Amino acid sequence: MSVIIEATPDAAAATPVPARRSRRRWRRRALITLLQLLLLGIVLGAWQLCASQGWVDKLFSSEPTEVARSFWSLLHSKQLYDALGTSLYETLVGFGIAVVLGISVALFMNAVPLAQQVLQPFVAGLNSLPRLALTPLFIIWFGIGSESKIALVVTLAFFIILVNTYAGLQSVSRDHLILARTLGASYRQRFFTFMLPAAAPTIFAGLQLGLVYSFLAAVVGELISGGSGLGALVSTSQATLNTPAMFAQIFVMGIVATVMSTIMRRIERWVLAWRVVELRGSGTSA
Repeated sequence: MSVIIEATPDAAAATPVPARRSRRRWRRRALITLLQLLLLGIVLGAWQLCASQGWVDKLFSSEPTEVARSFWSLLHSKQLYDALGTSLYETLVGFGIAVVLGISVALFMNAVPLAQQVLQPFVAGLNSLPRLALTPLFIIWFGIGSESKIALVVTLAFFIILVNTYAGLQSVSRDHLILARTLGASYRQRFFTFMLPAAAPTIFAGLQLGLVYSFLAAVVGELISGGSGLGALVSTSQATLNTPAMFAQIFVMGIVATVMSTIMRRIERWVLAWRVVELRGSGTSA
């Protein structure tokens, strides 16, 4: 009598490959989050221990519990949201102007080689200037209102966007452009078919960096010249030696900068969704 033994397929082998990859990604993400929380807990615990034991002066370093109370109180303060609105207005208006100017000048320099040769020394020289040092000059020109901060934002973000956009446009394959020109493609066709898709990742890198630096410029401008933004709140807390409030306000700034950077990354993923599909099709992980 013959005995028929049915082989039971291995559970791991029976699981679809995409499901296994998704599980591995989820586990890795969970491990990274756990390690980040552990590191944050160690830093805060050490800070609290040093402050409670008197190893550091609470007047200058405060302690996490006091900062947490100040942060909670700040979240329920109308002053915070008024200051946040002012800083975001200065950031977004200045960033919008810098985007239009930076991309326009980069396109002009790329399309007209003579313009690139003429403007390159001026761009390099002005980009080397410490733009934050121009704040007193902007105050003289535009006053202590939002206009001087917007001018500072524009000068800081403009060159970041210009340099990244021009570098992206220059990274296009010359062989593709020569072939397209040989086949009779117009400049508009070459731009939208080859140049813009190749330059898009570099342009978005400049936009993300420019947005973060725009917020930095707005806050620093408020620290120097006053006003009603987040930088002015920090300046007031510094003048009164309210260290917990200073840490809470700086924490708010970190949250705002992170949120803006995340939004820009989401926009980049949405606009460049074709690139993710292209990389997957070539066997390269996105």
